[in-house]
Amino acid sequence: ALLSTIVSDLCVAAGLTSGQIDVTALEDVVLGYVRPRVMSARAAIEPLRQVYRFDAVESGDQIKFVKRGGASVATIQIDDLGARIDSAGEPIEHSRRQESELPAAVRVSYQSPTIDFQVGVQQAQRRAGSSAQLVQVELPLVLSDLEAAQTADVLLYEAWVSRTQRKISAARSYTRLEPTDVITVVDGAFSYVLRVMDKNEDGGVVELDCQDEDAATYSPDSTAGAVSGGGSAIRFDG
Repeated sequence: ALLSTIVSDLCVAAGLTSGQIDVTALEDVVLGYVRPRVMSARAAIEPLRQVYRFDAVESGDQIKFVKRGGASVATIQIDDLGARIDSAGEPIEHSRRQESELPAAVRVSYQSPTIDFQVGVQQAQRRAGSSAQLVQVELPLVLSDLEAAQTADVLLYEAWVSRTQRKISAARSYTRLEPTDVITVVDGAFSYVLRVMDKNEDGGVVELDCQDEDAATYSPDSTAGAVSGGGSAIRFDG
């Protein structure tokens, strides 16, 4: 089934109309998916979002689903920031998660066609750092072993790339920006590539909460590990 069809059906089942959602960017083909229990549309979409790397944003009168890894839509010079600045007088507020809070490894379980749709496992692991966190992700999806390996890699390295949060304040001319947009902030010879997570407007000032972004994170050069059966065979309709 098409990812767009599955997401659209979940949204319509939750009470939205087809005119209230935009799924045109979701072109992936899903081999198999099942809702393991009664849950909200948001919870049902979450495993799909993790694998196929997209977000949702209220855009105008619609909920728009946007793929990760898109091109920057705006370049902002550092001198255009600071409509409001922090106490240190810097145009960008920075915060950073501790390394101990981040995953050292991500283990993904899924339904593998290689082993007759039994549960397979793929794992991504960092070779350096002091973190000992293991994140386990159980996906109610049929995936190729390579897709599962790519998912593990993306979830691991996206957590590290996005560990730095940055808040900027810009003039009202940037009001067109919205969450999920990728922007570039230029500070002399250095550039920050950021994904907008939240937006607030106050008194002609556009405040953007962002996190670091690297498009290469979403196209990993992954290699699937060997899989062995870990459960009884379960088949899903695609």
